[in-house]
Amino acid sequence: MSQIEFKDLKASSSASRTSIFERLGPVQTPTALERPAVAPRMPLDGNPVEHFLAKLTSERLTATVQRLSSTGAIPAAIKAYLDQHAITSELAIADGSPLCALDWAGMETSSALSMDQEAAVTWADYAVAETGSLVLLSSPTAPLLYNMLPLHHICVVRRTSLLSYSEDLWACLAHEQIAMPRSLMFLTGTSGTADIEAKNVRGAHGPRYLHVVLLEDT
Repeated sequence: MSQIEFKDLKASSSASRTSIFERLGPVQTPTALERPAVAPRMPLDGNPVEHFLAKLTSERLTATVQRLSSTGAIPAAIKAYLDQHAITSELAIADGSPLCALDWAGMETSSALSMDQEAAVTWADYAVAETGSLVLLSSPTAPLLYNMLPLHHICVVRRTSLLSYSEDLWACLAHEQIAMPRSLMFLTGTSGTADIEAKNVRGAHGPRYLHVVLLEDT
């Protein structure tokens, strides 16, 4: 391409660009940024506790629930659950978990997880009534693998840690000055999939059973 042809092409491109901008008109600078509309919150059925329990035990989430009045009653309640499901292997509890301080006499417990772990018990930091979710913050004493590997996941949460809506969690973490952990898990019901023939299969990617112990003490 000669120098003259190149100049003609450049001039033509510049003219085309100018024509496009003229058709678009002048740039209008917004005077203010409008905040996008926020969808209204769905009202909860009954009080938050009732809504949370209804969500958890629904056909979609398929969890079971037990309400206890004291922390000391946790081991006996979990032993009854394990006996009900004929689980005789060791119950996995993470090292340093608040649950380690309880009296597990008469039960085999271990901090080790195996690939075919039957049951593990964890402590949830919060729960969300709107979705029936448990919120678990990861830490050296709360590895997330204990929530995902066992066939039966038993999770303890205090009623006083129940939030109405998921958005409330962020304000709660800020108010309590809790630093964001490396991982934060919203756990909503048992693991399931309906990918094959639209049939609901539990335990496809995680625990097949979720048993929540709702602790009523303060």
